[in-house]
Amino acid sequence: MSEVAVESPLRVRSRKGDQAPVFEGALQVLAAELEWVVTGPAAEVMALAHALPRHGERVAEGVLLLRFGNAVGELDLPHLGRVEVRSGKWGEATFDAMLADLVRIASSLPFSRGDGPMLRFSMDRNPTQNVLYHAFLYLRHVLSDRAPRDQRLMPALEAVIRDPHRRWSRIDRRVPIEAMTHAGPSTVAQLLAGRLDRPGAGTRVGGGGRRLMNRLGGQLPVSVVESQVRSDLDTPENRFVRRFLEEAARTVALVMKAAEGERSEAFRARVRAEAADCAERLEQVRRAPLWREVGEAGHLPSGSTVLRQRRGYRDVFGHWVRMRRTAQLPLDDRALQSLVEAKDIATLYELWCYFQTVEAVSEVLGPPLRKGSFAVSEFELGVNREYWVEWDDVRVGYNVPHSRGRRGIRRSYSVPLRPDIVLEDRRFGAPRVHLLDAKFRLQRKVSEDGTKRSFKPADVHKMHAYRDGIVHARTAWVLYPGDEDAWWELEPGFGVGVVGLVPGAGATRLASPIQALFVPPSDS
Repeated sequence: MSEVAVESPLRVRSRKGDQAPVFEGALQVLAAELEWVVTGPAAEVMALAHALPRHGERVAEGVLLLRFGNAVGELDLPHLGRVEVRSGKWGEATFDAMLADLVRIASSLPFSRGDGPMLRFSMDRNPTQNVLYHAFLYLRHVLSDRAPRDQRLMPALEAVIRDPHRRWSRIDRRVPIEAMTHAGPSTVAQLLAGRLDRPGAGTRVGGGGRRLMNRLGGQLPVSVVESQVRSDLDTPENRFVRRFLEEAARTVALVMKAAEGERSEAFRARVRAEAADCAERLEQVRRAPLWREVGEAGHLPSGSTVLRQRRGYRDVFGHWVRMRRTAQLPLDDRALQSLVEAKDIATLYELWCYFQTVEAVSEVLGPPLRKGSFAVSEFELGVNREYWVEWDDVRVGYNVPHSRGRRGIRRSYSVPLRPDIVLEDRRFGAPRVHLLDAKFRLQRKVSEDGTKRSFKPADVHKMHAYRDGIVHARTAWVLYPGDEDAWWELEPGFGVGVVGLVPGAGATRLASPIQALFVPPSDS
């Protein structure tokens, strides 16, 4: 159980010295909230520092201070072995689940004009133009054993290989009578009609007393036309799955190649390891004998009922759509690299809360009509300063600035403010603005009922600043991964609140507050 700790030349303790790492078998678990001090031989400490350039600070020879902040994930570290960094109760599995949930909601949004090329069924264009890291992040999750089973890609691919779609066809061919393998209705009809190759030709047989022999004049034809039913695996649906596999494998290979140009050795090592694991899993499927009989795809069979309904095929099609649409996610280059390298769970939580809000509004108003679009380049997403998902007179914005220099609905009468999420409602004349801010932090309260995860009062103070500083704001809410909700009302329809939004629980606790915001006002 503790072999890693015994064999390692390095000693790890919390900075205060009151906590040691927790071991789960050979896995060493570190809390991201703590600062950790690593001591040991100078060469080994130096190797660890090179592996963690963003999180390690050398404070003396043979002493390294580790600060992970909001980073989570598993790492293979020199002289420490397998280490997992967790933030509270949330680790890499929670991170990947939030990412998949975010992709699920984003992929259901309507396309904007700029999204057309994202779904072209073609590999002529270099996939790096479709935001390589986004597609890789999605593939890494759905190929992982940590993903929920209904989100995994491998079971879908295995279902296709076990029971591939076949196209059945009938082929007629003339065969010698002795080579005939079966007699179908058409063959019997030929015999009864006395159809020989030519008049008088045939093979004389005995038994003329029998009805069939009498009908045939005591002769059998030298050859007959035999109908055979053949199955063909070279179908448009199988060609599509083969193309998806090629596209996924090529994306992984390009990620590995592109990562070699990054300066951070830790980043290169992490991407290499994760991409190699993805490549190995995909190769297991690509080696299946099925694909030897399947040609190259020339078009997307979007109208195929097999592709949309049959088990395995419909799942692969869904994965293909979601992988292509991950480029819709509003992540800039720095945020994206932090997701690949450091897995910044607070950054992802903020974005996840935004799309949870979009989903909650959709439950009230129906599917949105429009969304923003993004300009893409090789390794980053060019994000506009503000991103919107819109209905007729309602829209939800992400990271929208408010300042004195602005007029109208996005105006602050004092200092510039930028809440994470803005809900604008223009249905009742004067605009109504509701603000939500995601905070991936909490404080623990011990009561008779046990320990609860509660909000921090300082975050509520900030909601008062938003509520008071933004001209048309009516409510302001903290979204945090906790258990307690709260609402403080100044007057009906005005106030600040707190909603616990926990990864894995969906938007259920957000649904009721959002629905209350859309109740027609009494003064309308």
